[in-house]
Amino acid sequence: MAESDTQRPECWVDDQRMDALFSPFRERNANPQSWESKMKFWSIQITEHLRQNGQVVFDTRTVSQIFKRKGRMPSCMHTVVQEMVRQGKLQKVSDFEASAQPEGWASWGLNVFVKRPLLWTVDTVMGKANHSIEEEVVYVEILKEKASELLHRVWSNARHQATDYVLDWTTVRDMCRDICPDDRSLSLVLLQLQKEAKVRIVEMPSQHKVVKFARKEQRSVTPVSEIELGVHRLKETEAHLSSEVQKLTEGIRRCLEDAKFYIGKGLKNSAKNALRRKKTNEKILERREIALETVHGLLQRIQDAESEKMILEAYKAGVATIKQKTAQDDLSVERVDEIMDAVQEVFDTQSDINEALSQGPQDSLNVSTTELELELDALLAEGEPVVQPARVDQFSPGQLAHAMGELTVADKDGLPNVPTFTPSTPPSVAKGGSSLSSQGTPTSAHGQRSPPRISTPPKIPVEAEPELVVLN
Repeated sequence: MAESDTQRPECWVDDQRMDALFSPFRERNANPQSWESKMKFWSIQITEHLRQNGQVVFDTRTVSQIFKRKGRMPSCMHTVVQEMVRQGKLQKVSDFEASAQPEGWASWGLNVFVKRPLLWTVDTVMGKANHSIEEEVVYVEILKEKASELLHRVWSNARHQATDYVLDWTTVRDMCRDICPDDRSLSLVLLQLQKEAKVRIVEMPSQHKVVKFARKEQRSVTPVSEIELGVHRLKETEAHLSSEVQKLTEGIRRCLEDAKFYIGKGLKNSAKNALRRKKTNEKILERREIALETVHGLLQRIQDAESEKMILEAYKAGVATIKQKTAQDDLSVERVDEIMDAVQEVFDTQSDINEALSQGPQDSLNVSTTELELELDALLAEGEPVVQPARVDQFSPGQLAHAMGELTVADKDGLPNVPTFTPSTPPSVAKGGSSLSSQGTPTSAHGQRSPPRISTPPKIPVEAEPELVVLN
């Protein structure tokens, strides 16, 4: 890797400081503070470099080449790696691969917690602790981060539980190429997930690996079932048929182009052979498309069955919740009927109270209202003379006319004046005569209406009769 001052600390340009950092470690007891400062510096540099480049594994020789400065490599890198291994930040790849195997956990625990500390103590006492670690080591913290990122990537891409959690190795590699740039990193990341019980890796008879991931709600992954392997085979078949359909489509296109080329050259037989190959490929393509559609339909039915199962489980959970809530709140048909009867009884009582209030207080003397009205009428009759109204048949016509003449109208403004002259006979009536219409109105000979003739009413003689009393 070429030197880059932009990715190095500020002291990288200080020759005196860098000479001290590039030199081998002295005895820790001689200057513990200087030893810790130097160890911290190189630990930070290794960690930042691995994060920036997405690496999880390296060896001492490679990391020394990375931090080469002015043609000089650091002479203390093997001590830094050994100390980081002792602290648990780094782990030998061989030890990590052994610890990731489920069946080797007991022996791995014995090796990590008993044998390794014992050997390190013996090497330290015998003065052999500074031997160089040339084999590859893995940065445990970065490996865990990438494992979590890969698992979340699978969860985000999964749409169906029955088909999207059992994936082929190549599918996982293509999905997470930005997380794990090479197959070695991917293998270590998957081993870390297997160590965390989030992944199971199965070797198929066709020499390719199948990876099953734990779902988000699962604490650990379950073993791969035969049903899941069958679904995986269907997905493999679908991918294979899709590839064949693409190849056959491309072959048909090339055959057609060859036929056109041979026709242009005048080679009819070659053009016929090209068209014959085209027809053959079209028949094969038709069969492959039918098979592909069938496999796709099977996968779709499996996914639909999963959705139907989820719906049924949701219904079941809903019914159980309603029953539990009903029992908790003491809700039943009998209790509801009892409460409704009580409510109706309260309403009836309130209606009776309102009716009683609207009637008012009862008379304590219990005197009839009819008796009071009769007594009141008698008192009125004693105080005023009773005037009997006159009957019409008691008077003569003259008396009636005189009484009518005495009547007046309070408001005469709305009435026309009484005419004081006698109109002459119209000429049309004198010549042609007149007649009455069906309504009794005089009409002329030509059917026109004549104005009515108004005659003076006869005068009625007034005789001395008893006085007529008119009741207003």
